[in-house]
Amino acid sequence: MSPFSKPLAAAALIAGALAAAAGLAPAAQASTTCSLYASPSGSDSNSGQLSAPLQSVAALDAALSPGQTGCLESGTYGSISTVARLTASGTASGQITITAAPGQSPTIVGLVELEGSYTTLSGLTIDGSNDLYDAERSGTTCPYPVSNGLEIDGQHDIFQYNDFYQSVPSLRGNGIGIGWNGQADDTIVRYNRIHDLGQCDAYDQMIYLARGNDVQIYDNWMWDDPHGWGVQIYPAAADAHVYDNVIDGAGSGVVIAGDSTVQGNVVDHNVVINSTGLVDAGLAQGVGISSSGPIGPGNVFDSNDVFDDPGGVANAPGVQLSDNITSDPQLNDPAAHDYRPLPGSPVASWGLWDGGLGAITAPSGSGSTGSGSTGSGTTGSGTSGSGTTGSGGTGSGSTGSGSTGPQAPAPGRPPTGGDHRHRTLAFATAVRRRRLMRLERRRRARRRNAGVHRFAHRAERAHRRRAHARF
Repeated sequence: MSPFSKPLAAAALIAGALAAAAGLAPAAQASTTCSLYASPSGSDSNSGQLSAPLQSVAALDAALSPGQTGCLESGTYGSISTVARLTASGTASGQITITAAPGQSPTIVGLVELEGSYTTLSGLTIDGSNDLYDAERSGTTCPYPVSNGLEIDGQHDIFQYNDFYQSVPSLRGNGIGIGWNGQADDTIVRYNRIHDLGQCDAYDQMIYLARGNDVQIYDNWMWDDPHGWGVQIYPAAADAHVYDNVIDGAGSGVVIAGDSTVQGNVVDHNVVINSTGLVDAGLAQGVGISSSGPIGPGNVFDSNDVFDDPGGVANAPGVQLSDNITSDPQLNDPAAHDYRPLPGSPVASWGLWDGGLGAITAPSGSGSTGSGSTGSGTTGSGTSGSGTTGSGGTGSGSTGSGSTGPQAPAPGRPPTGGDHRHRTLAFATAVRRRRLMRLERRRRARRRNAGVHRFAHRAERAHRRRAHARF
């Protein structure tokens, strides 16, 4: 396993690059109450009132108090060489929220670093293309500079109803990093479209969970990163719950890796389709889940649907496998990234997110998900890589004849089709057992990591234009 290097430094925005996600950004709810505003035509010396908006996302964040909502008016904020560093924190009773102003469609471009706690980013289009990772990664020939992934390093942060992508192919890198420079306990990532990422073999993941306890990743639609995993849990995350996601066209679905502190992570009711494989990471063919290292107990891969993944369900020593299937999930139109299950689908009862499009009550197309045959579902015995090097092609999902491309929901829309609780007694029992150990593990982890995290955090901020190893 290779360390992940900290990104950094400069270039020019490609005209028209933002068109990649046109029509997918969520519109703000009409009921949103805005405390302060920002506009690309504003000024950071303004008050932030509607008549005198701020200009940057960072200035808007800094002006917010717990319980307040900052609203972005239409336009583009930032460029591929800018950093939106969000440091303000809410409280348990007053989350800070940054969202789109009612009826507006803002786009944030560049690197977003969410350092504050109790902060929600909701209903935004974020083009994460940036040129701030300027170091060659050891042992690779991967190009650089490339994009530093969006960072979530605070606690109790929520990232929801966003359309996140990297529109500039030559700058694609990691997607969303959780706990790269902090112990990101109780982070929630939900109801997002996360796509068009990565180019460095087996280094560039859609969601990279590094450090944090009790992180929840659910109801996301993720597609097109053949160079990495949909979700990587490494090197020090515990008690994460990854569920109800659709992962389409990644190198492989999920990897759990690290040492004995990586424990109690539950991955259930996900749909993993069209995985391409990560050859140099030990996965010649894509699988639903892989593992590496002497991981701890209680890591579970249960009740997932792994379809058109040539390597089958798993190559995951140390992970408990149960009740996984390899059936065609019969999604409405995967080629158009409409991942709603059709009536009669084997996953129709799972309560997967409908993408804000509404549930399908009658068949609207063939719903064929992939071009290959159903996998055997057997468990591999080899140990796979956890983030070293590899390669992959593109996904091969076929086109249904149903609805047009997906429309995103208004931020704050409640989940549809399920209550998102653990669905079985086994999971409920596992949760109770993990909670008994949680506080002690958290205290040990914080004592062990606090000094290192603080030093790394200060050093990185002081040397923004230099790369250094995360792990």
